[in-house]
Amino acid sequence: MTATAWPEGVIARYLTVGGATVDVSEMSSYYDRTDPTSSVAICLGCDKREVIEWTQSLWSYSENDYVEVTDEGGEYSTPKVREWAQAHAEKCRSMPKPE
Repeated sequence: MTATAWPEGVIARYLTVGGATVDVSEMSSYYDRTDPTSSVAICLGCDKREVIEWTQSLWSYSENDYVEVTDEGGEYSTPKVREWAQAHAEKCRSMPKPE
């Protein structure tokens, strides 16, 4: 079996039970930015996906205001998306889509 090159930007790849892949990447969630702002996993068989943005506005009850929470470089989000990708791949029976 010969390994094929991963698509550009893919940082992790998981094989589903059916033979499709779940690709993990970091991408921008904004149309006017190119730097990564979220971690993304997409099943190339069934199209299910998990997206976690690195910066979120959260309501702070103690401050009575919105607070920006930043996950610098996806240090928290990327491992969480990888966990989702692996769990999905372990049960997804989707086959690769024809090229």
